[in-house]
Amino acid sequence: RACFAALLEATGRTPPGALAEAVQRAREVAAPAVAAVERVAREIAAAGLSEGEEDRLVEGFLAARAAAARAEAGAFYTPAEVIAAQVALTGSVLAAELGVTLADPSLRIVDPACGTGGYARAIVARGGHGGENVVAIEAMASAWSIAQARLPKAQVRLADALALAPAEIVGAARYVACVGNPPYDRGGARPGRIPPAFGATAPIHAKNLHNAYVHFWGWALGLVARAPGVVCLVTPASFLRGPGFDGMRAALRATFDALWIVELGGDLRGPRTSANVFAGVRTPVCVALGLRRAGELADRACRVRHATIAGADRAAKLAALAKVGSLAELAWEDVPEDRRAPLVPAAGRGWAAWPRLAELFHARRSGLQWKRTWPVGPTPELLERRWRALLAAEDRAAALRETAAWTVTRAAVDLWDEEVALPPIASLPVDAPAPRIVRTAWRAYDRMWCLADARLGDRLRPGLWRAHGPAQLYLTSLLSTAPLSEGPGVVACAEVPDLHHFRGSFGAADVLPLWLDAAATRSNVRAEVLERWGAALGRAVTPDELVRYVVGCVGHPGYVARLHAQLAEPGPRVPLTADPRLFAGLVALGGALVCAQTYGARMRPEGWRAEGRARRVAAIEGVPQRAEHRGEVLSVGTGAFAPVDAAVWGYAVSGLPVVRSWLRYRMLRPGGRTSSPLDAIRPARWTEALTAELLELLWAIERAVELHPRQDALLGEVLAGPLVGA
Repeated sequence: RACFAALLEATGRTPPGALAEAVQRAREVAAPAVAAVERVAREIAAAGLSEGEEDRLVEGFLAARAAAARAEAGAFYTPAEVIAAQVALTGSVLAAELGVTLADPSLRIVDPACGTGGYARAIVARGGHGGENVVAIEAMASAWSIAQARLPKAQVRLADALALAPAEIVGAARYVACVGNPPYDRGGARPGRIPPAFGATAPIHAKNLHNAYVHFWGWALGLVARAPGVVCLVTPASFLRGPGFDGMRAALRATFDALWIVELGGDLRGPRTSANVFAGVRTPVCVALGLRRAGELADRACRVRHATIAGADRAAKLAALAKVGSLAELAWEDVPEDRRAPLVPAAGRGWAAWPRLAELFHARRSGLQWKRTWPVGPTPELLERRWRALLAAEDRAAALRETAAWTVTRAAVDLWDEEVALPPIASLPVDAPAPRIVRTAWRAYDRMWCLADARLGDRLRPGLWRAHGPAQLYLTSLLSTAPLSEGPGVVACAEVPDLHHFRGSFGAADVLPLWLDAAATRSNVRAEVLERWGAALGRAVTPDELVRYVVGCVGHPGYVARLHAQLAEPGPRVPLTADPRLFAGLVALGGALVCAQTYGARMRPEGWRAEGRARRVAAIEGVPQRAEHRGEVLSVGTGAFAPVDAAVWGYAVSGLPVVRSWLRYRMLRPGGRTSSPLDAIRPARWTEALTAELLELLWAIERAVELHPRQDALLGEVLAGPLVGA
């Protein structure tokens, strides 16, 4: 506070020396605090604590003093086992490839975000020297003070490493090693910090580069561009496969002669969860170690190898890391040489030769993105009530739930006809008629109703509505944002889908329409795909058959189970059989599944009936608050449905429990997600229409469960037989 007051006082002065005086005053005020931190550090050092005890004490101190600042900076405590593995790998590569030890005075060792000095201390201990060749940089004053006390012979600098020129850090050193754990700050864009070479091929994905760890990678490459050496950083693993990081991958391959990737997993958010070695980190991480020998950077032939540290929990992974002493102790696989390709091994027999699902189509779309929940609901009557409440609200802005993009004063155009202007919500009379209330594909197997009005959602995709017609069909999957987990790899729907239709989250441009127009005259399927595939099969392939084949081949849990390792790379691929018998079989099964998923609205065979085993055995009174499944009975409030198999109740799409999700949106949910006061308007009762819809849902999943084993059997034959390449 005193420092701030001194600077404020200086703003009203005009003499040239005012700022210098203010800075000096700030130093004087800060000196006692810095001295106190240094005194604590000295007392800890003199207490004779073990290294683990000392680290826990120091980290506890920092957590209490600067938890918010550390979280904001994306700085997390690095476990000793991770540090030890990185230092061991760095030392072994330096010795084996460059003939340099960690104690060699010609080697400059740099930690760009040293925290309290964990890496530098491990380097000093392993190298058996005082750390005279170590440069440890830290931007947080409290951590820097402790590192300075712990490393009296090292050069410990209080600075933002990204503001320092790599040439200044390397100096006259003959070799350089950059080792550490830089901050992870998603969205932490710093203009000019991303090297131009890191640019993404597809600009839509460029936003993924705006993460602090990407900036630090660019900075580290600047170090080894000035002297031979290694870079060994533990960072998020998004750059290994992410579509926005192809330029960064190319830059890494162009800089290094060899690159080793150690994947540690740790995804606690996505469809595939695994333990993370970092406490408090929920995204997957990896250690990447690159070696650059002497010579020009351009046109280097970089050999990339990949290993994985597996473990049922965090402790198991840390124990495995603690045993790593050199490269020879890990099981390495070679990675393809394509410069922009993912930094992971080639997956399975011919996997890379199969076309990606999205590549079979001209266009992929994003689904509806509302940015609010109240315009979507289980019944038209509910949405009519919410519309009336919106217009009757004293504060329409709060009721709408305004965003920066959409306000009550913003006009719009009709979703179906761009010539029809819609006045702002603020100008509507209280008795204005409600917009069209139409069905939307909300989640897999779940059809909800929506107020289809461009004024009520931020991105309601007019292009989708204008291309929607009675023959339109949509496929949804996870095409680029996350790997598929247990369940089918694709689902179909007949209504315009939501952004998160496939599994309730991670939605992006994941919608593949069958037709580009409402009249179904222009196919979205690539003609060259149909021609090449038809030539291999010896018969013509129609767009409709391609879609049915995709659903038959990919739309079942066996696809994900068989190809689980390959599908760690986001984006399903489709094995196109060259066997006419298998083609016909999967087209038939896919058509039957599409019929079930669209509740008979598409590809309905003659004699089809929307019926299955499940029946209502007890009526639902009021609005249910709970649902449970025991034996073969599904209880929903006071109601009951049977027989409902466990496979139907547990049916999931990449982590989305379909029946439970469907019920959750229709039951009373105290404390559930709300976006405006209008969300408090809930169904007043359970209707017969909802009972009918629930039975249809159960029957549709029964049908899917019945079809899936036959789909899996044919997929096995496809994978063993002749295929058509991408």
